[in-house]
Amino acid sequence: MTKTLGEEARLEELAHCAEERGVEILAVQEHRRVHTDQPINYRRVGGCTFITSSAWRNDAQAATGGVGLMVSPRARKALRRVHPHTNRILSADFEGSPVTTVMTHNFLIILGDFNARLGPEDAPFTYHTNTNRNGEHLAALLTEHELLAANTLFRKRMGKRWTFQDRATSMRRQLDYILVRRKWRKSILNAESYSTFDSVGSDHRVVAARLRLSLRVPKSAPRARPDWEAFAGSPELQANYTAEVRGRHICWPRRGSQRPTSGSSPPAKRQPGNGYRRRGDIEPPLGPNTQRLCERGHGWKRHAEALRERGPRRVRRS
Repeated sequence: MTKTLGEEARLEELAHCAEERGVEILAVQEHRRVHTDQPINYRRVGGCTFITSSAWRNDAQAATGGVGLMVSPRARKALRRVHPHTNRILSADFEGSPVTTVMTHNFLIILGDFNARLGPEDAPFTYHTNTNRNGEHLAALLTEHELLAANTLFRKRMGKRWTFQDRATSMRRQLDYILVRRKWRKSILNAESYSTFDSVGSDHRVVAARLRLSLRVPKSAPRARPDWEAFAGSPELQANYTAEVRGRHICWPRRGSQRPTSGSSPPAKRQPGNGYRRRGDIEPPLGPNTQRLCERGHGWKRHAEALRERGPRRVRRS
């Protein structure tokens, strides 16, 4: 979206505007920064990270081209991979649900200056009244790959549609687009052009899109149903099932006492006068259930210590 970021002041101003406006991912073109020693350069600018592919030098040794991304700290944490395809194409994969990448079923977004004019016959709400030659190529690209130009989907006034202003003739054009897959049309909440980055000194305006991904919950694996016919005809399965159920619901005694073994008689039922409290008796500081939970480690330690500090108390008579 910029003409050049060769000056440090412009780069810092761009990062400041992105932070102030809450832009998560900002595509930058024509930054004209040359770093041929490394294909991808990561640089910290303010609170953002500036990721660029190197520009090149023409016959006059002037820096030309170069694309990059200005990402927020949140987007930087979700960044998985950056790959330069050509001098003018840079792809980035972000973690998410779905993952933002170029795979068929994932969310895809293409940001760029296409130098194309789309007319009403190729897009719903455009700035131009006809399609030029580059616009025909862009329209063919949209049709072939089932894409949509997001900033032509909403009815905006003409002042919100143009993205470029020629400094020599002051003519305005719509050349920058945000492309998304047609299947994610309902996730696009808004898309339009802004003039809030004018302090950077670019002849292009920022084209922003606000998205909300409506995702489907992945289906859980089907539960395995028991084969009741096999269970009814197998005494071994029935015995194992009975032993497992008894092992889950058996009431073990307190720590220090011997646990019942297989074949032993079940614990005798407590009779009145043997473990039961009567009126006027002293209530023990810890009941059997509380003591059992403490031994099993269910988070009752503090409760048990509080009961011990409180000491015994007498049961009220009715």
